[in-house]
Amino acid sequence: MSQVKQSFLSWWWNAECGLRDVLKIALPLMISTSLWSIMQFTDRLFLMWHPASEMSAAVVAGALHFSAICIPWGLASYINTFVAQYHSTQQVDRMGRYLWQGVWVGVLTFPAIWLLIFFSDDLFRFAGHSDTIRKFEVSYLSALGYGSGAMVISMAMSTYFMGRGQTATVMVVDLICVVVNIIVDYGLIFGKGGLPELGIYGAGLATAMTVWIKTTILATLLIWANKQERELQLFRYIFPCWKTMKRLFYYGLPSALQFFIEVTSYTFLLMMIGSIGDQAHKASGLALSVNDIAFVPVFGLSIALTTITGHQLGIKRPDLATRATWTTLTLGLGYTAIFSILYAGFPDLLLAAHYATNDPNHLPATKETTIILLRFVAFYCIFDTINLIFSGTIKGAGDTQFLLFCSTAISLIFMTIVAIGLHYGFGLYFVWLIMSSWIFTLGVAFFLRFLRGKWRTMHVIEPELL
Repeated sequence: MSQVKQSFLSWWWNAECGLRDVLKIALPLMISTSLWSIMQFTDRLFLMWHPASEMSAAVVAGALHFSAICIPWGLASYINTFVAQYHSTQQVDRMGRYLWQGVWVGVLTFPAIWLLIFFSDDLFRFAGHSDTIRKFEVSYLSALGYGSGAMVISMAMSTYFMGRGQTATVMVVDLICVVVNIIVDYGLIFGKGGLPELGIYGAGLATAMTVWIKTTILATLLIWANKQERELQLFRYIFPCWKTMKRLFYYGLPSALQFFIEVTSYTFLLMMIGSIGDQAHKASGLALSVNDIAFVPVFGLSIALTTITGHQLGIKRPDLATRATWTTLTLGLGYTAIFSILYAGFPDLLLAAHYATNDPNHLPATKETTIILLRFVAFYCIFDTINLIFSGTIKGAGDTQFLLFCSTAISLIFMTIVAIGLHYGFGLYFVWLIMSSWIFTLGVAFFLRFLRGKWRTMHVIEPELL
């Protein structure tokens, strides 16, 4: 039995699209997304320590900000699939066309975000948030607005490297940016190192500055790559191109809208929780902040799987894409299971840093509520992993219209249940129960779509190039 097991592990490690091949692409992206998770975690930890206790406001305002940019961000991220399939078919000159359309989408993001910021105070007031929380939310959202377009532009540039399999490049850039952010974040929140004490506004400014630094570094790397590999012709397609943009929107917009629906639904739930009360608001923000440690690296796995699927379908090897999917799912579930055990069995360990300097008058009730919420997280994070992995394969194939339809239908059903439940007086735990059921349902739906196998015959590039 041991020899059979050893033989299987050896085959799994060495097989094409087995464990070694998946880790080669996925590990840098897991580290990269973990770094940004650490940045967010540190950001909220600093705010928890700040006298104003602005952490919960940052969670909600940050979610609203991401909801506003997730359509252009989702379009930019879908460039990964185009680049992966063009790269696998050696049509390297076509990759730059989609890169620059993503950059132009980022440029157009700025005016839309500032329109949201203009109406944000009324939006938070409509959601029933207190005056104190609302002031912090508007402040944080305004600061994030300076970096909104850069988030989309940097994603377009990052996905160019991801689609070519150069995920280590993205990881190194993210490492530099996260270190810079943590230093500037601390200085601007607490007024250290000669910087002004700006609290939650300073946290948002630090994030915006970091995104611009990332964009600058990636642009420099693209210029260097273009000089080294002349066949890329990256700057030949720098101007807007309607034909390329149309194809990007045809495949990428359903994916972006699906992402928008899920993020907006998540933001809706957070804003509804804010109407229950400040304690519910704070405990939910803390539980979700802790959950980022498990969620964000798995999101990196999903991006890696989208890249691998694009590569394999570009050379008509859906069998290898299937193998990569099961391998990635095994990695994701193994990683998530560790945190699921921690959430359910050792919540005090995860919350210790957050309460290191918190106001003791608010500690017991908030902490007790947060511990209960982490038990919900322990359940749904498993299905969130299933959701992310199978949607990664489906996106890599171009089956994005199914993702949009399925996410829209499921999200609308569960948001309606939440709204009705809150109207009739159901509380915080009811909302979290519905949120867990929503994630469970999405995971099951995407798993069944994967098993059906329609994605195996799909692609996003021109058929004659396959």
